[in-house]
Amino acid sequence: MDVSPAHSGHINLEGGSLASYPSYQTYAYAKNLTVEAVAAPGYRFVGWSGALSGNEPVTSLALDSDKAITANFVLLLPLWLIIVLSTLAALAAVMLLWRRKRRIPAEPPLVS
Repeated sequence: MDVSPAHSGHINLEGGSLASYPSYQTYAYAKNLTVEAVAAPGYRFVGWSGALSGNEPVTSLALDSDKAITANFVLLLPLWLIIVLSTLAALAAVMLLWRRKRRIPAEPPLVS
């Protein structure tokens, strides 16, 4: 069991959570194990990979063979940063348009 990227969250199992990743655990064969992906602050769970698929944070894993699963998370940008970046992009576009309108045509060469 693993999380991606590192330190972006953890996986809760029936009876507790994992302390480190990747983690290699042994469980009874033919058991269904409930797993839960829990995001760390500033991250959001986006889905499972490996022996699990889907984007529900709580799911069941059938232990009928060796399995490897990864809980995948993404970093969330704070709202203030999104607003600042959007504003900067808009200002850059306005400045570009302004510069294009202010272009002075080249003067014709002097004829002697």
